[in-house]
Amino acid sequence: MPTIPTAFHPAWALVTVDILEYIENARTAGDAANVDRGLKWYLCAPQLFLRRCAKAGKRGHNVLNARFTAWREGRRDDLVLWWRSERGAALQRRSQPPPHSSAEDQRAYAVSRALVYIADGEISRGMRMLESSGIAPLTPSVLAQLRSKHPPRTSPMPATLPGVFPRVEVELGDAIRRLRPHRSPGPSGRRNEYIRPYVSTFDDLRTDTVLAKYEQFATAAVNGELPAWFYELWATSLLVPLVKGAIPAPGADPDVRPIAIGETDLALITGQLYRQAAPAAAAHLAPQQVAVGISGGLSILIHGARLLLEHKPEFVVVKIDLRNA
Repeated sequence: MPTIPTAFHPAWALVTVDILEYIENARTAGDAANVDRGLKWYLCAPQLFLRRCAKAGKRGHNVLNARFTAWREGRRDDLVLWWRSERGAALQRRSQPPPHSSAEDQRAYAVSRALVYIADGEISRGMRMLESSGIAPLTPSVLAQLRSKHPPRTSPMPATLPGVFPRVEVELGDAIRRLRPHRSPGPSGRRNEYIRPYVSTFDDLRTDTVLAKYEQFATAAVNGELPAWFYELWATSLLVPLVKGAIPAPGADPDVRPIAIGETDLALITGQLYRQAAPAAAAHLAPQQVAVGISGGLSILIHGARLLLEHKPEFVVVKIDLRNA
């Protein structure tokens, strides 16, 4: 579901506290099996509790209430069984041939989404929605393009880094308050709208610890203290082939620009980590780079290159990575 009804914010926050506390207690006890179990609950929680209800209105609220009640009563198996049943029905529906979508239908959908963005003050995003050429169909040619633009890694990433590093603490309160709505979720279905309630006040001592628990979890994550399998799953993205340039003729495959949609919580946590490290990164990397921690870095780069060519006319500027520009 796009948002959590306000009435269920406390229940969702308490579920988050339960899961993150379970993970931390297992980590403290050195119980690897229960750490794994808790992290699986964390990854699955958006689908188990907040997947779209088939029924709207009061009936939809009753479904949500049943899910949270099952959690409070310890009926975890019911949550999983309900999810499996609804997922099976959804996969069955997807196996049917999709209805034909005309250009007019696609345009109407784009206009409706743009109006939602504009109503929420995201005018630029609404305009981009109207100007977009849409998503390409997953034909063999489009899949081949996606594979060619994501070749296999030629050398493995190191599991550890040499050296001794201080433990980093992550503070997320302000970053959560800045989260923008309507961002597409990654594979788990976790949306920014699911994270924003963590900065609310619930007038319940345990539920009100949700932000502290979440920051504790984020700190463990960025310091590499969670199992390797979790990072591999957490870093998985959805790949969306946006049509690049003009819409092709009927029957022809377009050139596509692949957009990776990762997990919103990973983006939140790493983004805040970058912000905390930006001054130190800028001091260490400047002036060779102006992307991290440098205000107006793009203007500095452009005007700096122009001034350099005026001063050194025999120099040549070469731009690379044009294939997907």
